[in-house]
Amino acid sequence: MTNSVFCVSANGEWLADAGHQTVQFWNLRRRELVSTFQLTALVHRLALSPDGATLALCCRGKHDVELWDPRQGRRTGALAGHTREVSAISFSPDGRQLASSSTDETVRLWDAARQVELRQWRSQDLGAACVAFSPDGRHVASGGADGAVRLWPIEAPPPLPAISNVAPPLAFSADGQWLTAGVHPATAGSREAPALPAEQSFVIWHLATHAATYFTGAPPVAITFPAGAKEFLAALLPAPGATLELWEYAPVSGTSARRLRLPELDSPVACVALRSDGQELVTGHRDGSLRWWDAGSGQLRAQSQPYTGAVVGVRYSPNGRFLMTWTGSPRRLQAWQVATRQCLATNHFPGPAKLSFAFSPDGEECVTGGFGADARVWRTASLELLEVLPRQREAMHLLAWSPDGRTIAAATEDGGLRLWQRATGRLLLTLLELPPARGQLLDLAFSPDHQWLAACTDQGELHLWHAPAPEERERPR
Repeated sequence: MTNSVFCVSANGEWLADAGHQTVQFWNLRRRELVSTFQLTALVHRLALSPDGATLALCCRGKHDVELWDPRQGRRTGALAGHTREVSAISFSPDGRQLASSSTDETVRLWDAARQVELRQWRSQDLGAACVAFSPDGRHVASGGADGAVRLWPIEAPPPLPAISNVAPPLAFSADGQWLTAGVHPATAGSREAPALPAEQSFVIWHLATHAATYFTGAPPVAITFPAGAKEFLAALLPAPGATLELWEYAPVSGTSARRLRLPELDSPVACVALRSDGQELVTGHRDGSLRWWDAGSGQLRAQSQPYTGAVVGVRYSPNGRFLMTWTGSPRRLQAWQVATRQCLATNHFPGPAKLSFAFSPDGEECVTGGFGADARVWRTASLELLEVLPRQREAMHLLAWSPDGRTIAAATEDGGLRLWQRATGRLLLTLLELPPARGQLLDLAFSPDHQWLAACTDQGELHLWHAPAPEERERPR
């Protein structure tokens, strides 16, 4: 079998051998040649179903996976879909499914009997060179030229129903069971993507059952789910320049109650952030001031005037230790220590674009984008530049950092949504490439358990991915 490829069935009874363009099929138990058949191209990958009844093969330069009855030497079909040469194939333990990888940077899952594609995963790792199923058939592993092994879950919960008028903010509950989203009343639905009720201001879904609870009133500008609490908090601005209100909502019962209403202020509220424990909120104002409030009583705790221009962004770190604030003109970014409300560092950022920002899970680092086509990672306490991630085709206008700290999600102005590995700066996946007609993404959110990533567009579309990033194990060096 010189200069050949071969494979053995899982039951150890059958062997297929391909030497150049000739395939031989053997019964190992009887040690006899069963069939021989010819192909028109050089075979470079073979896979036998566990019972030896189906032979899958791929040839040099070909985009399809051919299926054969090896006993009869008869071609029974082909799996078509890859756009470049197929690099590896493997049958599932029960023989019902087949996985294939290609230099088109996709891994695909097929129904071997019906010869249809079931799932597709995209990984820009120079093309996977090998694929295999886990013994329980629940995952597909792929190995790429970058030295990483990726695990892809075969089964995923069904997506939420298509909704056509979702709006920011997106927020997950602390246990990852609930997702909230605003409702954009001006967006009409369609037969494929029905609209949410126009009289509602936001909706909360239970991700396991897809049960939805709708709430009326002013749309939320900030939402937080305190850990262990049965209710979540939402800050509402009934109208631009109006007085801020803080409400409690119970997703199970669908009830709501106003907790407090801030007093009339001399400068309108421009932006709001709620601390993750629900004990404090901070407001940024058009006159450049910041105000810290007790979220239980509505009492003003502290006030500062760090800017001359309007505050356009405020953000608490996930653990509540740091606060980041920024302005639009002049463009200044400031890091604050929450416990003392002291400014730790100030930085100026260039460019006319809107700043995008995300904290790392522990708050020790943060990432910014929006100026130029790169993202910059900073040490939070000092705003010292740590790293510049690889440049994109367009500026990043949305950023989200996964709760496990390993992945940064970045939405770019060309409609793309990509996942980057923080440790190496390597591109992991392209999740979305929206055409111009479908608008841009407006918000991103990871669930705290890292099982979900949600995004919504300015056209009202909701996108939801389960376990978006494959688990990786780096090759030993």
